[in-house]
Amino acid sequence: MARLVAALATVHNPFITAFPDAAPSEQADAVHAGFGLLRAELEHASPDWALVITNEHLRNAFYPYLPPFALGVAPQFQSVEEVRNAGLGAQVVPSDENVASQLLESVWDGGVDVAVTHDLLLDHGTMVPLHFLTPRLDLPIVHIHQATSRGPRPPLKRCYQLGQLIREFVETRPASERVALVGTGGLSHWVGTPRMGEVNAEWDQALLRMLVERRDSDLLSMSNAEIEAAGNGAHEVRNWVTIAGATRGCPAEVLGYVEHIQPWTMGSAQIKFHVQGG
Repeated sequence: MARLVAALATVHNPFITAFPDAAPSEQADAVHAGFGLLRAELEHASPDWALVITNEHLRNAFYPYLPPFALGVAPQFQSVEEVRNAGLGAQVVPSDENVASQLLESVWDGGVDVAVTHDLLLDHGTMVPLHFLTPRLDLPIVHIHQATSRGPRPPLKRCYQLGQLIREFVETRPASERVALVGTGGLSHWVGTPRMGEVNAEWDQALLRMLVERRDSDLLSMSNAEIEAAGNGAHEVRNWVTIAGATRGCPAEVLGYVEHIQPWTMGSAQIKFHVQGG
């Protein structure tokens, strides 16, 4: 049985890298410190590969046939150039095609129909966290994109179930293997609406408490309307829920939280789950 050595979740706000000097220095320093703690966790864990779960920002040619989940299966993947809105150029991210193929079969056997893509395009949902966590891009990354940017969206319970199947897959891997999971997105924010720049701090803090206290039933009982109260971008919480499913029973710890960074249009949070293999 492989060891799950790290399970992390973080925002992926592109303005952090696009406009690094726009935020007040105290807030920016707190965000960078949170990412620094995540990087330290990952480096200490020394995984052989990692799975990054983020959301599909409609960069890929899925729509109007947008699957709830899409798994990339290829030796490497290309990111799109996002110099203007994320300050990041196009890059190549190594993957592990064999692991991804086996994960696909395992998840299918478990009853979740994940779509497969061999040319998945990555964007800031993946690249902003990797910019901080593994800037040399020398860690093989397997990628799952979830449909959160527009409906219909997968139910939270389905995302959680996917996480459970991911954990089961990890437990079938060779005993010497070390695996990390990273969920990215959220928290409360509005994109492309008159409310862009607002946050729902009460919702954010309630979510973090549910993860710290592992009140998974409360987490999974949230309706789409309750999530929408924290903005159309808050649906990215599904990526965190999938990590929660993979770490059932493992308490989370908040490593970084900033309530509202006005120039970056949202707040920031980074958490880790205390997994037994770490």
